[in-house]
Amino acid sequence: MEGTARDRNTRKKLNNGVEMPIFGLGVYKSADGEETYNAVRWALDAGYRHIDTASIYRNETGVGQGIRESGVPREEIFVTTKIWNNKRGYEKTRESVEKSLERLGLDYLDMVLIHWPAAPHRVENWEELNQSTWQALTDLYKEGKIRAIGVSNFKPHHLKALLEAEAAGRIPHGEIALVVSNNPGAYALERAKNFGVPGAVITRKECGSKEAFVSTLQAVLERNGTDLIILAG
Repeated sequence: MEGTARDRNTRKKLNNGVEMPIFGLGVYKSADGEETYNAVRWALDAGYRHIDTASIYRNETGVGQGIRESGVPREEIFVTTKIWNNKRGYEKTRESVEKSLERLGLDYLDMVLIHWPAAPHRVENWEELNQSTWQALTDLYKEGKIRAIGVSNFKPHHLKALLEAEAAGRIPHGEIALVVSNNPGAYALERAKNFGVPGAVITRKECGSKEAFVSTLQAVLERNGTDLIILAG
């Protein structure tokens, strides 16, 4: 779908060919029930077609209700959720996705991200844990329950370890459709570029202020056009 960088209908084609709206509603800290339901309904009424939630947000039920009762065809809405830290590992990841589908009342998810990587200073077998989590997402992707998979908050060494495991055949190959960054500015852009994945998310929260967010956003659009995926939440 064609459009300008500021058009809510503009979509970015991910590595696997799936098209993702570059603007969307994030529901972090939105209370489940009426608050989240209304936010989703109003966003969809206003033309947004991307809703970003996570299991840790504890509002997937409200998100799903808002989507189902919006009157907007399901295939027009891009729904992202994320795997929380206590659900890493193959079986727990599969269970987390199934629970998210149940809470959302959906048959499939458009995007599932690993919310945070297992890190060497916290988990001894961090590489294996990230790999088994990724393998579960890859299998769910191949089964048609997820249309695209990606990672969130991964630093270069986390992403490098995952890609090397894929290259060595230790885990199935599953294209990383999106890398989400919580580091605004040039670092995030270069990180995404170096690993050959499309873009990073920049949010007002991570920029620290509205002025800094606007400044960063303008610089990103001037440099990358719509190659950078931006979620407004």
